[in-house]
Amino acid sequence: ANPSAASRDSRVALSDRLISMVMRVLLGTIRPLTGICFEIVYRLFVKRRRVPPLESPLLGMSAVALADAIRRREVTSEAVVRASIDRMRLVHPIINAVVRAALQDARRVDAMLDSDPDNPEWSREAKPFLGVPATVKEAFGLVGGTQSVGLWLRTSVRSERDAVCVERMKSAGCIPLCLTNVSELCMWWESHNRVNGITGNPYDSRRIAGGSSGGEGANVGAGCAPVGLGSDIGGSIRMPAFFNGVFGHKATAYMIPNAGQYPDAIAEGRYFMLSGPIVSHAEDLLPMVRLMAGPENSARLLIRPSDPRPDVKRLKIYYMEDSGDSIWCSPVEPRIRECIRQAAEHLRADLGLPVQKVQLRKLRLSPHLWSSKMKLSGEERFAVQMGGGVKLNCYLELIKWCLLRSHHTLPAIGLGLFEQFGSENLDRRLAAICDQLKAEMEELLGDDGVLLYPAHPTSAPYHHQPLTLLFNFAYTGIFNVLGLPATSIPMGLDHKGMPIGLQAVANMHNDRYTLLLAELLENKFGGWAPDSLFYVPDFVTKDEEASLLGRVYAAPKPRWTCLSNRRLQNWGGLPHPKGMVSEPLPDWLERLIDRVAGLGLFSGRPNHVLVNEYLSRQGIMPHHDGSLYEPTVATVSLGSHTLLDFYSPVPADSGSEAGSASLASRYIGSAVLQPRSLVLVTGLMYTRYMHGIAERCSDRLVVGRRRRRVAVVLDGCSVAADADLTLDRGTRVSLTIRRVPKVALGLSKLLMKR
Repeated sequence: ANPSAASRDSRVALSDRLISMVMRVLLGTIRPLTGICFEIVYRLFVKRRRVPPLESPLLGMSAVALADAIRRREVTSEAVVRASIDRMRLVHPIINAVVRAALQDARRVDAMLDSDPDNPEWSREAKPFLGVPATVKEAFGLVGGTQSVGLWLRTSVRSERDAVCVERMKSAGCIPLCLTNVSELCMWWESHNRVNGITGNPYDSRRIAGGSSGGEGANVGAGCAPVGLGSDIGGSIRMPAFFNGVFGHKATAYMIPNAGQYPDAIAEGRYFMLSGPIVSHAEDLLPMVRLMAGPENSARLLIRPSDPRPDVKRLKIYYMEDSGDSIWCSPVEPRIRECIRQAAEHLRADLGLPVQKVQLRKLRLSPHLWSSKMKLSGEERFAVQMGGGVKLNCYLELIKWCLLRSHHTLPAIGLGLFEQFGSENLDRRLAAICDQLKAEMEELLGDDGVLLYPAHPTSAPYHHQPLTLLFNFAYTGIFNVLGLPATSIPMGLDHKGMPIGLQAVANMHNDRYTLLLAELLENKFGGWAPDSLFYVPDFVTKDEEASLLGRVYAAPKPRWTCLSNRRLQNWGGLPHPKGMVSEPLPDWLERLIDRVAGLGLFSGRPNHVLVNEYLSRQGIMPHHDGSLYEPTVATVSLGSHTLLDFYSPVPADSGSEAGSASLASRYIGSAVLQPRSLVLVTGLMYTRYMHGIAERCSDRLVVGRRRRRVAVVLDGCSVAADADLTLDRGTRVSLTIRRVPKVALGLSKLLMKR
């Protein structure tokens, strides 16, 4: 061995360790400090705005269910499209996702169905999304639509032809309604540009919707359309899906074309960049991927209608809670780690699948591996794309940006500068490591493995905060350069009331496994949570449940009020038509209210808790809660499950007898409330629809594809799709948490009685 070479290698290794230690301390200090600064500024000076609750039950249905209803003439395509357009107009001032909209094709679909309803051209096989509204990322060609991709030089550019995926969506019956906002040239993970502005998150307008398909994620997450078309080169489908609480899929390399998108990959970039769907319901993922991939690639992926449904019992589940000891990405938030563990435990305990925690050390290099592969891809330089074919002087542009004279965003300028640096030799060494990682993952996953992995280390940050979190995108970007299929799956909300989730990754051409897993986890954890109905399984632990039940039954006998169909306790005060006389809540309820208030869905702190005890056969007739309360209610279930049923209101001109007779026809859906779960009802589901619990001792559940008639179903049960299940009811205690805005204190009691 050469002593001098060994000594040099030792010095290099020591230098690398020292640099790593310094950067770890530096970034570990800067990230929390900048996070605190953003938190202070946005909390003090920017008002949080949420999109309004869904105005129509049509907006809460899957695309497949809508197409079936249109085909059966239960609803017109025009009614569905109009509901979507009205929704877009309502939320656009809040999230700024939409660039243009149209309507005329819906009437054409209705006219064709009216004139020839039995034509096989309208069948589910021929047109699976007949008459269904869809949205399209502005980077794709849509005849007559803009295609600026947020670049000032392309402001006046309009498409003369449809992109391939747009053509395929139209041929399947989709009606493209609008083009949605992107980041400049689709190369940043916040959708912000100088042409169309910045896109906000439907759950909190102060936070990002992601990028580059952020307009798509926000639009679908806000309930404007059930399906949308995005593209993904570093997580541009999966990050917006994650941030907005919906589903997104990046297919196996080369399986879905980008032709008709700008900018399109022209060399090795075609391996990394794919078009794909963003959807609000998991059942729409498979048919959307099938139509976008086309017949030939669908055959390779085994997702044709004639292909058998994958056998869930074959799957082997692996999971990682983070990328390892990476200094460049933010630490994964505890709630995201928890949802990965919950998903793994559900698949192990309830479905009997083998589950193993793994650690792939090379994943900690994800930012470097993605960057090196991109630099070696042979694609046109970003600075040249910014200049419209002529290389832009990014140093000069940075000066202009500082003087508020630039037409470009800071992330775009920064990327143009960043690509000028680096060593080709280093990039090739990193690319070789990336190839080794791919081989390791292929060996691990085999023919039937799926990896559960964070889709992002944090929930949606504040606007412009990604500038301090540059490399967090690598959690999704790494699977672009590996070519593996990955599906972003929502898993509920964090303590800030923001969506969180995970991504499922499989081996090449095994997209069907991650798509199946999306359906299984949606059935368990609820999937998309539009701002009308939220479901959180295991909101309290078994020990907390036992403690709460102990407190309830330890209450003195006078605290109970006995009714014909249940008994109850009032805590916080006695509601009165003119308000409520306030009384202190006990500590055990205050702690529970703290957690519910932390979700950010009440306008103020809840101040009233109604404790109900239901025996096995007991229930409550469909009803409205009335105007005394804020139109939001949270219910924690203890002891047993129940089925919370929702009904359309009784028509004003109907008598009580007619209203009772039509109860079955007014039923729109149910929420399965498992023990220890939280359900939160707000918006349209609270103000318009009646809710009740049927008087029976058991509930028969029909889940999976046969539930399409139901507008809103949240299944918290641990059952596989397409299965039936009967659950026996036991004694259930519910803690119904509400806020009474009008409160009287102390001496005001006498006035309230008068």
